[in-house]
Amino acid sequence: MPIPSTRWFSRQPIAFSAPARTVARYDVRASASLDDATRADLARETKQALAYAAIASALSAPSDLVERRFDLLGSAMQSAVDTLVKLGGFSYQGLDPLSFEPIFAALGQGRAVPFDALPTRARHLVAFAALGVRTLWAAYPDQDPREAEGVIAIDEIDLHQDAQVQQRLLPALRAALPEAQWILTTASPVVAGAADARAVLALRHLPEGAGVRVFAGEQARTH
Repeated sequence: MPIPSTRWFSRQPIAFSAPARTVARYDVRASASLDDATRADLARETKQALAYAAIASALSAPSDLVERRFDLLGSAMQSAVDTLVKLGGFSYQGLDPLSFEPIFAALGQGRAVPFDALPTRARHLVAFAALGVRTLWAAYPDQDPREAEGVIAIDEIDLHQDAQVQQRLLPALRAALPEAQWILTTASPVVAGAADARAVLALRHLPEGAGVRVFAGEQARTH
């Protein structure tokens, strides 16, 4: 699942359509554009993932839990989103029963905040978790997304995040979806410094158009 650096979040109400054609649909052949900002509005997709996880897990009967584990989708969504959004100072409360809008609470204050009113940095964190859980569950509907393997690629992971969040972001991603392989790009030395040296690759343009060189390990931290 790729998430582009051109991502943004418009203010729009949640819209429902058949889950089989949206959140539960997984197509390995589908291509994604990473540089088309007109297709990188993640607000509606993120809201749908949150809403369908809560509604499907509440509506599914025990006899239905065979090929599609809606209960695992609901618990994984709650856990993963809460783990990441706490970095931004919020907790995930679930859906508003009147509007079905995702609701969050400011830590230490208890003040209810809808998704559209979250700070930009927090909406990015919610999207990383919600879209990751949705994709893994769509690919493996009979498994807990927290135990499913997959590749999640995020361009410019540090976008809109302050240094404190960047320092804690990688451990939080691994805690949210432990079996996923996270491939992240960043220009932030804070993010790179928080990763194991063996997991860091640095690309550097050589002078006078001599090409691009790849540095690994400890060399990656200094280039």
